[in-house]
Amino acid sequence: MKKTLEVKGMTCGNCVKRVNKIISGFDNVSDVSVDLQRMEATFECDPVNTDIKNIVKAINNFGFTALEKEWEGDTMEKTATIPVYGMSCEHCVKAVKDVLNALKGVKEVEVSLEGKNAQVVYDEELTGLSELESAIIEEGYQVKEG
Repeated sequence: MKKTLEVKGMTCGNCVKRVNKIISGFDNVSDVSVDLQRMEATFECDPVNTDIKNIVKAINNFGFTALEKEWEGDTMEKTATIPVYGMSCEHCVKAVKDVLNALKGVKEVEVSLEGKNAQVVYDEELTGLSELESAIIEEGYQVKEG
């Protein structure tokens, strides 16, 4: 099965090599192609034995923002794993989850204190990654380390 991920944050050939290496390191993945101009990574994978969320998480752990493209009916759903820095307790987790769930087009939110991230399924026709990140920042947290 062919999969395409949008990968934001790549700026040079070394970024392309890094993303390619990350994806290629997973079992049951082949024919990896990373395109800097289109900010995309495409690859073939075994849909039964490949967890795309683990690939997305691995890419995001290197400072990129990977989004899995999923079509559902006439809407375009995306899954984004957004780094969230500054959370220290379950109250923080709830605050981030609540602010993201309040946005139009957000369908599902999982926030991990341990993983320092929020995984969000959203309809890109109604909201975008920048709106998700802005909501987190306005709530008092950071989406970039430092």
